[in-house]
Amino acid sequence: MELKAEELDIAPYPAPVKTGMITGKMPSGIIVLHKPSGIFAISIVHREQHKNREAAIKQLTTKLVMTGVNTNGVNKQV
Repeated sequence: MELKAEELDIAPYPAPVKTGMITGKMPSGIIVLHKPSGIFAISIVHREQHKNREAAIKQLTTKLVMTGVNTNGVNKQV
C-alpha cells in the first residue's frame, strides 16, 4: 500500500518528559494523520525523530490495511 504525501499530516508529538539534568529537550515523537480516513498513528519509541516518523508511517499503513481503507480513503466492499 502506497501512501501519498498530500494525504498525510505529519507533526511533532511531545514525548513524555523524564525528570533529570537535561530539560527543554525538543519532542522526538511523531504523529501521522491520514486525512481522508481520520486514522492516525503515534510513535515515541525512538530517540530520533526520523526513526519515529518511519515507525509511525509503518503503523499507519498497517492500521489502514487492517481496517480495509484504500489509499483514496474509500472503504473496500467485502
